[in-house]
Amino acid sequence: MVQNFEEDILKIRPVYAKVLSKLQALDLLIKIKDKIYKVDRKFYINLFFGSKKFKRWSGYTIGYFIFKEFRKQNKNLSWKELVRLSPEIFLINF
Repeated sequence: MVQNFEEDILKIRPVYAKVLSKLQALDLLIKIKDKIYKVDRKFYINLFFGSKKFKRWSGYTIGYFIFKEFRKQNKNLSWKELVRLSPEIFLINF
């Protein structure tokens, strides 16, 4: 969400939201979908900060595309309304 807000305000996509293409991000999301609801600190550290398996900031880029798609489908929601939504709702519609 933060990356989309930055893009909306600054009119540029943050560097940490473009380490993967949309296709790469969606492919990675499919591969890790069974892990995203589990509490695994090491997995999240690797996904967001990089490892041999994931490029640095991959998690941020995945989140960028998930939220961007949600916003396309819900253009009527303001930022104030968006920040009050439960994070799970973004994945439900993806």
